[in-house]
Amino acid sequence: AEEMEDVDMGAMMEGMSGMIDYRVNMTFQKKIKSVDGEGFDILSQEKKAVKTRIDMAKLFKTGSYEISVATK
Repeated sequence: AEEMEDVDMGAMMEGMSGMIDYRVNMTFQKKIKSVDGEGFDILSQEKKAVKTRIDMAKLFKTGSYEISVATK
């Protein structure tokens, strides 16, 4: 436990960001019209579903991400 006192947890988590994959899967009752925002990549998009991957490096730096989905 004493060894962990000298460790910068923020720097350690940021260094691990390339090893962590955070995905958000969303489904809707209506068809998707558009997907917008920042800090994420679209992995797949279907008529009523979208799968995204959050950029963990940006998330650790900014503390947030934004996904906006408009339906028809």
